[in-house]
Amino acid sequence: MFKELYNFGYQALVIHGGQDQTDRDFTIDDFKKGVRNILVATSLAARGLDIKNIIMVINYSCPTHMEDYVHRVGRTGRAGNKGIAYTFITSDECQYAGELIKALKLGGIDIPEELENLDKDYREKVAKGEIEYYRPKGFVGKGYNYSEEEEKKLKQFRKELSKSYGYNVEESDSDE
Repeated sequence: MFKELYNFGYQALVIHGGQDQTDRDFTIDDFKKGVRNILVATSLAARGLDIKNIIMVINYSCPTHMEDYVHRVGRTGRAGNKGIAYTFITSDECQYAGELIKALKLGGIDIPEELENLDKDYREKVAKGEIEYYRPKGFVGKGYNYSEEEEKKLKQFRKELSKSYGYNVEESDSDE
């Protein structure tokens, strides 16, 4: 992506896991200072970066689970600011459509019809045995304990998702 942008005359910065931490720090510092206003990054940038005034995030590769999506798009619209996030998803990535739908639903965002159709196609392929069911491997640790009230809300939300989208959202997903 970085090379493509460069070939079209856009001057961008890039960070990825193959760089050492010092190079990544300098790149982030340049981005914060406005030396360049485009940063191409792997999922490495999804967490732990506090960069104000990011107005857009574009996911060129679809996140594989809801938490990763939330952290990626959470780079924009921070501290009460507005932001835009785009996520590209292809028919080859249809198994991730349900995760995006869950994240959008949690955020109170309208679900695009194309995304719903992609998820429907995926579920039909699973039902026909053409492809295997995708079980997200998101964050399943024990780092946070829900209060009784939060647990009830989570169960209710999962129940509503199951009704709305035909998902079998198991309560044990977060207990693995």
